[in-house]
Amino acid sequence: MSARGGALRGLAGGLLFGGFILIAYRVSGAEAEAELPHPEVLLVVITTLLGVALGALGGRSRGRRA
Repeated sequence: MSARGGALRGLAGGLLFGGFILIAYRVSGAEAEAELPHPEVLLVVITTLLGVALGALGGRSRGRRA
């Protein structure tokens, strides 16, 4: 795996993770237990960026071992 491959996996994972947290929050109608950024869609952006960065690091590390 390369850094690019890891970044793509991180992109998908971050989008899904942040997206489903936001969807679950909206569907439940419950009070948020943690402070959400305003606008709330920033949560998806933040989780996606972190997923891409960490995925790229992991892919790069794994590529060096192979």
